[in-house]
Amino acid sequence: MADRLIDSLRHLARAKAALKTRERQMATAERRLIVRVERLLSSAGYRLAPLNGLPAAGPVAARGGAPKRLRCPECGRRFSHRLHIARHMSAKHRAAKAAGKPRSASKSKPAPRSRTTRKRKRAPK
Repeated sequence: MADRLIDSLRHLARAKAALKTRERQMATAERRLIVRVERLLSSAGYRLAPLNGLPAAGPVAARGGAPKRLRCPECGRRFSHRLHIARHMSAKHRAAKAAGKPRSASKSKPAPRSRTTRKRKRAPK
């Protein structure tokens, strides 16, 4: 009877060790999958947010470049360089700002010249 009880305990200990090993393998595979998905989403301009409330690592450019520290004030998208955010602002948000604010008279462009009007050449001094 005692031998049978000891054998059962040994079997349970081996099963527990096997489960721990499988748990570590699954956690490693899960981390690898999350990193891959995060890279894919980052290349599309998105990022993963943790559900457990712990702070995530900061956003980084798709190919391991500079950290994306600059945030667009209009839509919240992040950029790593000022040139990139300026290009984004002019491409995505310029039309919205132009529709909201009328142009002042001092910033308006001059009327285009007709083809028949030409500048006169100055005589050399």
